Amino acid sequence: RADTKVVSIASAVRAAKKSRSVPAEIAREATLLAYVTETRVDAVLKSIVLGMFTNGRLPPNPFPAIVDRFRAEACRHETWRRSDPATVKVLGGVGNRIKLVDPRRHLFKANKSNVFGIAPALSACDCRVVEQTMRLLEGAGVVA
Repeated sequence: RADTKVVSIASAVRAAKKSRSVPAEIAREATLLAYVTETRVDAVLKSIVLGMFTNGRLPPNPFPAIVDRFRAEACRHETWRRSDPATVKVLGGVGNRIKLVDPRRHLFKANKSNVFGIAPALSACDCRVVEQTMRLLEGAGVVA
């Protein structure tokens, strides 16, 4: 299917064994390796590692940059079959909801709220719920 989001490893292993495309003893590993190479996870990881070690200085916390790179690649993988207008529609909302406040630390702030974090976390969370939870915790004396 064109909109499949999850790969069934068990089904793929059974299909590989049935077609005898790989030895049965390593069918699972071969299936996982095929998935990693077909989705370019190996190339992205290689690019990230080479970029970090050949860029001069290592960042104090490389995790946000690594997550951002994987997130960008996931978006590219998700949208490669879509038309340009559909891709713009999918990706257009994130930039309007967050703003970069500290480029050195990859720290973003959600617009219309007082919630800070890395871009993937802010893109995935509901900032209103985070603020309500913080108010409840402050009211209960758990946080100051």
